[in-house]
Amino acid sequence: MNELKKILCIIFVFMSTLFAEAKTVYDKPDVSILQLFNKGKSKYIIQYVHQFRDTLRVPYGCEIQFEGGQLCGPIVFDNTTLSGNVRLQGSSIRGRVSNSSFNASWLCAMDGVSDDALCINEIINVCDNVFFPRGIYRLISVYNTKGQLPKSYESEIRTHIGINKSNVSLMGEEGTTFISDNPICIISLFSQPYSIDQSISNIQIRNIVFDALNDGESFNEFAHIIRLVGVKGLLIKGCTFNRFWGDAISFSHYGDTPVTGERTRNQDVKVINNFFWGGEHHNNRNAISIVSGQNVLIKKNVFRRISRSDMPGVIDIEPNNSAYTIDKIRIERNEIDECFGMIGAIGIQFLYEGTSGKRIKVLSNIIRRSSYGLGIAIGKGSVTSDFVIKKNIVFGDTRPYMFYRDGNSINWIISGNKFEMKSCQDIPGAIKVRNLIVNHNKQP
Repeated sequence: MNELKKILCIIFVFMSTLFAEAKTVYDKPDVSILQLFNKGKSKYIIQYVHQFRDTLRVPYGCEIQFEGGQLCGPIVFDNTTLSGNVRLQGSSIRGRVSNSSFNASWLCAMDGVSDDALCINEIINVCDNVFFPRGIYRLISVYNTKGQLPKSYESEIRTHIGINKSNVSLMGEEGTTFISDNPICIISLFSQPYSIDQSISNIQIRNIVFDALNDGESFNEFAHIIRLVGVKGLLIKGCTFNRFWGDAISFSHYGDTPVTGERTRNQDVKVINNFFWGGEHHNNRNAISIVSGQNVLIKKNVFRRISRSDMPGVIDIEPNNSAYTIDKIRIERNEIDECFGMIGAIGIQFLYEGTSGKRIKVLSNIIRRSSYGLGIAIGKGSVTSDFVIKKNIVFGDTRPYMFYRDGNSINWIISGNKFEMKSCQDIPGAIKVRNLIVNHNKQP
């Protein structure tokens, strides 16, 4: 009997503890919000506006339900659930929320005037999945990389929004727009140098309009909209890139050289169903630049009025030196109109000693009103192989292609392309390609 009493007593104490921890607490206008949050695993109802300067530390595992109230001050979450009509505007947030997605309107102003850059960075830190409702998110402040990179690399990541972790999703609805008139990068994805096998991974950026507000008079070729410095597993889909300064998307690096070796690599990246517009003055570099890329798909995008005349073009594959990997790049079913670059709408350049590339496919793209359709330059000492240029259509208002330099290559297929210009020339003798198959469908 005594043993039974002990068991019943233990059960009673346990159930009492559960009930006590699950209590609901209502705020009051005359009660300090810092004193209100004093018990973990509880539900707190916020009905009034609370402004505070000291940090509110939410106990572990709580739910904060907003019923007309607002929290405005520094907050540290701890596996906190946010519910109701959440209002955190004016707060700075840290820690971790348990919500599957964080609605940016809970914190951001979205008015096109106030700076939302800091808010967006804080949201990414507390929740992996961010939903951006329709609105204009103005970006002014610069992301702080302190403590995330060796000091010698911190200055190389100058951006409004920084992502230095895996499993992040940025999702907008129709009408979601990020704007910046500061010629720096808008979003940078970056990993630690010399940690290619531990690169940040599984990232999505979808359905967001980016407008860099390039006035057409200034130029900055390093102010990209999205910059990749060592990412593995990235999807960019359904976005719009307007009036960019440098590249809309740059597959970039930490200034790697043959001496340093390859410190980062961009891998498994898909750029699908996006729209790129360089602006009325097309005073930008390229739409997409690939200096470092392995297993990259660029498919079903639309490009309009891209690249000034002294820059390469729309899509440019161009490793700067032998430190970079260029392998398995597929450019397929894109539409390019009015490319003013000097290399071509699609450019493939291996100009430096020791650069190498393989398994590049350019398939079923449509190009019109551009300087050149395809521009390919293979320099002496470069090693390139297994190129396929097939079923592309270049209209009569564009010179079909330009091949130059004196490199040696192997296993190219140039076949089934439709070039409307009568003056179409086959590959000149300067480039030597072993095992070359050429079969153009020339149109009179």
